[in-house]
Amino acid sequence: MDKNKVIHICTDSVFSQHIVDLFEKVNSGANEYWQIYEGEDLVFPKHTAIEYLSKKEFKLKILTKKYFWMHSLYANNLWACSILKGKKIMWSSWGGDMVGNHNYYTGEYNLEPKTLFFFNNKHPKPVKIGAKQHIYKQLDKIPFLNKWYYYLRNGEHLRKFQWRYAYPNIDFVSTVLPNEKIFLDKLEGLQAQFLWFNYSYVRFLLGDSFGKNHELGTGVVVGHSAHETSNHLDAFEVLEENKITDPLYLPLAYGARMYVDYLKEVGIAKFGNQIHFLETPIPLDQYVDTIAKNHVFIFNSKKQEAIGNLITALYLGMKVFLNEKGMVYTFCKEHKLIVFSVQNDLSQNEIDLRLTKEEIDYNRQVLEDVWGEKVVEKRCLDILNQLCNG
Repeated sequence: MDKNKVIHICTDSVFSQHIVDLFEKVNSGANEYWQIYEGEDLVFPKHTAIEYLSKKEFKLKILTKKYFWMHSLYANNLWACSILKGKKIMWSSWGGDMVGNHNYYTGEYNLEPKTLFFFNNKHPKPVKIGAKQHIYKQLDKIPFLNKWYYYLRNGEHLRKFQWRYAYPNIDFVSTVLPNEKIFLDKLEGLQAQFLWFNYSYVRFLLGDSFGKNHELGTGVVVGHSAHETSNHLDAFEVLEENKITDPLYLPLAYGARMYVDYLKEVGIAKFGNQIHFLETPIPLDQYVDTIAKNHVFIFNSKKQEAIGNLITALYLGMKVFLNEKGMVYTFCKEHKLIVFSVQNDLSQNEIDLRLTKEEIDYNRQVLEDVWGEKVVEKRCLDILNQLCNG
């Protein structure tokens, strides 16, 4: 019986509670939750339902297990997937573990000009390359030697080689948005069956705010994290050009510290006391209440990310501005959600004009049709049945 449990390989993320809640609801008692942990800094506290394993412990425990659900292929999860030969594996991509700053499909960067400039200049070039770095640089020209030299020194393969071992092991793969499927063809060796799945459902994301009507405050939320793909710097430019006077609010609870510091420096220089920052994680209900103190949300990402924040903002009745070159904008327009363009619609007049009750109710209904609790649970059960019985 124990070997028939689905092993969920989690990562250091705020989504751990949601993963446990969802799978215990649809597949109660038939799950184990693991995270590979070797002393790295954790952004979020350890979860009581998750067993934290070293790589050595992980190798021993997988011997009697058959079914694995990889919740992203970030960090140690990629290593884990690369050694899971002969197992049944489902990979739920979160987007960033598949496409980062670079768009494999178009060959373009997911960074807008201001952010791309920062990205290209943030690391000063070293004056002198050390002996080890020089060796690796030379070995990089000879893939076979590079691969095994690193492996013999470190006991595992370089990340770029781990991908090559991981992809052929995967039987099923999902993406947060169905139109992300186009990226999968770019992943060499991946032959997995595509299944659309996203964990987030409306009621969970809204918590105590579900079913309630919030009286929104006055303010503009810019981005959802300290990740460069949010293109904050380019959003700043649009806000500045349109002389937006509303308070600005930046959630920066996770992401790169250097980027946080730079956003604060630039934001304060441009907007002074008009701009505010959230730099520490807070509980879900508190986060929703904090977001609801504003009435506009700007997502300037070109790649798929922050879908949970998008759902939350639309349900609350906020006016949402998206990057019109982005995949999320396309998805929302295809599903006829009422959203707006950062590039062409953002102005003080448009910000001041709030959504009507009818527009808010309409957006809520579309969200329930796409990400309602029963809808998500059915998708989850269908995948479990294919994983364990297919």
